[in-house]
Amino acid sequence: CYGNSRLLSDTIVKAVTEGTGLHYRKSEVGYYKVSRLCEFPSVLLETAFLSNQSDLAWFMNDANMDQAATAIANGLLSYFRDQND
Repeated sequence: CYGNSRLLSDTIVKAVTEGTGLHYRKSEVGYYKVSRLCEFPSVLLETAFLSNQSDLAWFMNDANMDQAATAIANGLLSYFRDQND
């Protein structure tokens, strides 16, 4: 079941990194009960560390926040497109 979540996570991380220019951080696997249903992959997405002043400043800009949201949406779309291949 975690393979589907891993693919979703990797796809979103790649899209956010490419779409925003933010630092690439690989996805990590955590074994949570919520992700035990194979039909419904789930991920916990953290795009920044708000305790980090530069990350906080980046996300305080509305254009950057829109850019991040668009990148996340594009990652989700890529994941679903990949499922049809």
